[in-house]
Amino acid sequence: MNSLEHSLSVGFIMLGVWRLYSKEPNFVVTPYIDDLRSNVLFNMQNPLVRLIQSTLLMSILLCPSIKAKIAVVTLLASMWIDDYQYPRPASHSVERRQINSRETPMEIATFIILVKLLYMQHVEFSLFAIIKLLLGFHMFWIGYFGKLDFDEVLWFNGAYERRIRPGEPDLMQLNTITCPEYRYRIIQWIGFAILVDEQLIYCFSYCAGCFLIKYANTRHRLSVRSNPEIFGTLRALW
Repeated sequence: MNSLEHSLSVGFIMLGVWRLYSKEPNFVVTPYIDDLRSNVLFNMQNPLVRLIQSTLLMSILLCPSIKAKIAVVTLLASMWIDDYQYPRPASHSVERRQINSRETPMEIATFIILVKLLYMQHVEFSLFAIIKLLLGFHMFWIGYFGKLDFDEVLWFNGAYERRIRPGEPDLMQLNTITCPEYRYRIIQWIGFAILVDEQLIYCFSYCAGCFLIKYANTRHRLSVRSNPEIFGTLRALW
């Protein structure tokens, strides 16, 4: 298991580095396309989804680590809230085709995360471990609701069909950066990595962050090209 974990960790790092230094696309990828969605749990015709469901059940019921149980429930809650609040893409839309093209990578990523959580060892909680757990949990949900709020403002014209909590995005951020929703997604993945505190999840979060940075830089570049007077003085993320 250790050799496989190390190989996957190196693979995630290499994939992230490749994404950072690969050629930039000439189109904008909507940030919520690459979020882990609950549909990877319910497509019963897909054998990989059945593996995910079995692993999920074992992760919740049999995993000896309380921290892993918290991470699983946190991840599931964010996926189901996304599924509840985000509008359904039309079957013929570009967004639907983008989601379909990413379905298998999202299923694989979800399966790897759940397997890792299943095999986490039970550890005695120290004060430092509790601080990391609380910090990661807090960062995850700060990032999650931040990206949710800015998605609503920037991608859905300020109107989700269903809203669990009122959105209060800090619109002053738009005076300095062009991609706040990408930034909050990066914070979300950093928080999840700190919450789990495992090598493989750190490497996966790094890879996810690299993809988000690339997408943000692409959108920033296209925005500057389209309107340099407005966007020329702004930064992409920070």
